[in-house]
Amino acid sequence: MDLLQQAAAAWKELTAYTYRITYGKSGVLHEIVLKFDLAEFYHLAGFQHLKDITLPVRFSHAKAIDVVLSGKLAEADIAKSESYESIRERLTAITRLKAALDTSFRVYRFNPDSLPFFTRITAKHLISAECGGVVFLFTDSAEDGTTFSKSIFLKRPDHDFSQNQKALTILKIERENGELICLYSR
Repeated sequence: MDLLQQAAAAWKELTAYTYRITYGKSGVLHEIVLKFDLAEFYHLAGFQHLKDITLPVRFSHAKAIDVVLSGKLAEADIAKSESYESIRERLTAITRLKAALDTSFRVYRFNPDSLPFFTRITAKHLISAECGGVVFLFTDSAEDGTTFSKSIFLKRPDHDFSQNQKALTILKIERENGELICLYSR
């Protein structure tokens, strides 16, 4: 199984889980309800950057995981792109994400203007976890209150996205997949 298939399988596994992260701010409890959608994989894996190559098959965002897991699209097909190294970084981060969320992580209110470098990323929260390298997951909120993933990266020597960000005080982390499991409680 190549890295692209491993990332697709890891993301598909994550779609079965919901993470509830409760944090306090100014004496008020807030909750991040983190769900994972199959269609998010297309963007998180970086398929939008594959403009310099022709893929062997056409597919919608929602079908990206099925195309990869069926073997119709392989890592060798996307490795021809000039953007492959950044895509490879994203795929590696996706394979580590569940382990990162199941261990210790920090949540920040994300403000790109506070970073000492330029980024076009806009997000409400940044989740930073140490799991075989630091994984950064950027999230935003939908109108129904659920949180969705916007972008994912591994830490680079010159890009620590948690730098100058406001850390939130996590009070409880729960994972739900049919049964509710408390991963952390303060």
